[in-house]
Amino acid sequence: MQTEPRKIIRVLFDESHSESWTVSAELARGMQPENPANSSYQRAADLLAARDFTVARNLAQPLETAALGEADLLVLLHP
Repeated sequence: MQTEPRKIIRVLFDESHSESWTVSAELARGMQPENPANSSYQRAADLLAARDFTVARNLAQPLETAALGEADLLVLLHP
């Protein structure tokens, strides 16, 4: 019996600065309806989540100690 991998790395995607890229497939469709993949990190987030990573999005909070303290890896998306 195979168990789920333990999530040991916390990845925080920062989307609090009017980014032109997003982890949300739905938001990407709104940004570029003709080709949402051109504005989406959804596939990357899904691949990370399927492995040893917990994926979170920062939508509004400043990148201060509290927000950064919850992350092992910070991803700054293209503004």
